[in-house]
Amino acid sequence: KRNVMELWRNARLRPIFMISVYFMLFWDIFLVMTPIYGAELHISASAIGIIIGTYSAASFIVRIFIAPLARRFAPLQLLLMSQALGAFAMLGFGLSGTAALLIACAFVMGAGQGMGGPMVTTAVYEASPPERVSEAMGLRMSVGMACQAILPLFTGVAASATGVAPLYWITALILMFGVWQYRAQWHAHLRADSKAQGKAT
Repeated sequence: KRNVMELWRNARLRPIFMISVYFMLFWDIFLVMTPIYGAELHISASAIGIIIGTYSAASFIVRIFIAPLARRFAPLQLLLMSQALGAFAMLGFGLSGTAALLIACAFVMGAGQGMGGPMVTTAVYEASPPERVSEAMGLRMSVGMACQAILPLFTGVAASATGVAPLYWITALILMFGVWQYRAQWHAHLRADSKAQGKAT
């Protein structure tokens, strides 16, 4: 009998599921905490709306370049790149004090999210056993929905204890830890790509 936890324990799928959790983390923190953070900095409501809109616009714009990027890099590589972008932008977000800087950080953050979102699905498809692709996709969606239910409550409690800016810094550290944690898979893809190019030549 097959168990869904077999997919969670799969050495190729587990990193992708965890990266999906990291994406949900910084998406929820950005969406929930940005209005509060903007109010703390005495930024107008219209400027806060522009910040959030810039994030969404960057997520849309970067998808124009997904096809050429996907031809050049493996899905896991793009996921880790986008997560690193999100980490640096989140760190800058917590250190920024003006609307202009927040807009710039939101653009970088949105670009990372927009690049990583489609790649999660691609990476799950490529890493799943052929006969269990739908099951793996369902597990990823279940993990994502659970995060969306739990993370806003967690971030609200954490922000009340530490403030909003430290919460951005902590999130940036968590994202960078995720990049460091799965760097071995990144290097494995690089070695595989170099070998494939060597054979092709």
